[in-house]
Amino acid sequence: MNTQIYGVRGGGFVTHALEIGANWSFNPHFQPKPENTTAAFAGDLGFPQATVRSNLLEVEFTYHFGRRGLFGGTAVRPYLVAGAGGIKPNLKNGDEFVLNNTFIAVPGVSVPTLRAAEANGTLQSFVPGANLSSGVAFAGTPTGSTVIVANDVLRDQKFFTFSYGGGLKTSKVLGPLGFFGDIRGRTIPNFFNGHGTNLLELTAGLNFAFGER
Repeated sequence: MNTQIYGVRGGGFVTHALEIGANWSFNPHFQPKPENTTAAFAGDLGFPQATVRSNLLEVEFTYHFGRRGLFGGTAVRPYLVAGAGGIKPNLKNGDEFVLNNTFIAVPGVSVPTLRAAEANGTLQSFVPGANLSSGVAFAGTPTGSTVIVANDVLRDQKFFTFSYGGGLKTSKVLGPLGFFGDIRGRTIPNFFNGHGTNLLELTAGLNFAFGER
């Protein structure tokens, strides 16, 4: 997945070092990178691959280390952060993104026969139980044909996610307003069919802090 994050983060301190807050972020490119060969192959076959964006909302716990005063009194603090919440993809220029495909052998049947069945609405009889809603592709084999259908398909779903990392935060730049930038790993543990996905995020945004001790 591509990760290019913009966000707003806010929270309150429960001790001098520990802050509990929330993080909202927006990713305009939440889709497989071009080097993801299975997704690229699905696109080459003509399966839909919409532009995917995502919104993330999570609760996070931040532990701050000693602060330093810079730029006329602005406080800069390094921190470690861990969070958990949900991520929801939003698809543009289409309604789904096919991540990979399933190949179904149809012995003794030619590709022209399958194309004719697709045209007259009887293709399902050759591949009973297959989900044809995302379209199909065909390939000839020495003994017949292969029907290619979508397997994992990204739509407007919701996924549990958790993150972990660290960075730098400024506060009291303009009242409670400050800025943050961090590097964190993000895990979506059950992205599709029990397979986890791990991402590396470079995150920057606005920080609002209240109640600091």
